[in-house]
Amino acid sequence: MKRKILIGCAAAAILFAWIHSAMPSGISGAESGWFAEHIINPVWTLLFGQGMSIEIVRKLAHVFEYTVIGALLGALLQRKPLPTFGIGMAVAVADETIQLLSGRGSTIADVWIDLCGVAIGYGIAWGIYGLTRKRNGTNAS
Repeated sequence: MKRKILIGCAAAAILFAWIHSAMPSGISGAESGWFAEHIINPVWTLLFGQGMSIEIVRKLAHVFEYTVIGALLGALLQRKPLPTFGIGMAVAVADETIQLLSGRGSTIADVWIDLCGVAIGYGIAWGIYGLTRKRNGTNAS
């Protein structure tokens, strides 16, 4: 049952990323702009005295999406790094290809940003695994 839930959540997270990549640039830009104006920039301005650029907001959105994907893949694949990063890379390349086909920009740098998110998520999966093993009194190796 747990495995089916992880598969469903991972598939939903990947589908979410791909649907957003398929959006035309005007719609995607408006969505990012709204999020930056109403969510990110009020908090960022309160903390740091100025807003965050839309470009940084968009890059952080990629990191966040792929952190979720990396954590789910890491948990699903039982923290095996090669399959986790291999699938993460395939998803990121497909994501950038979808953007290219939808008339938006596609860059190798974005694939690397996505993989950084996968690495963060993978680390989170390892951390949760270690904490639960420690809490249950078993060896985390």
